[in-house]
Amino acid sequence: MLYDIIKKYDLSEIEVLSIVHEWYTLGLYPDILLDEDGDELDEICEQRIDAILKNRIDEISRNNYEFN
Repeated sequence: MLYDIIKKYDLSEIEVLSIVHEWYTLGLYPDILLDEDGDELDEICEQRIDAILKNRIDEISRNNYEFN
């Protein structure tokens, strides 16, 4: 069902992560969701969003370097 919503609205990974992050920080998920490092779901979402954005910035920088 959730996958259908993601596809229907053509949500990007960052959009999905942002929604999950917001729901978690608003208390819509219990605070029991941790990874093996002890990071909570909001921290996991933030780390993944940061990684995606860093990769995009690096890609843009490489493309601009190659263009010039």
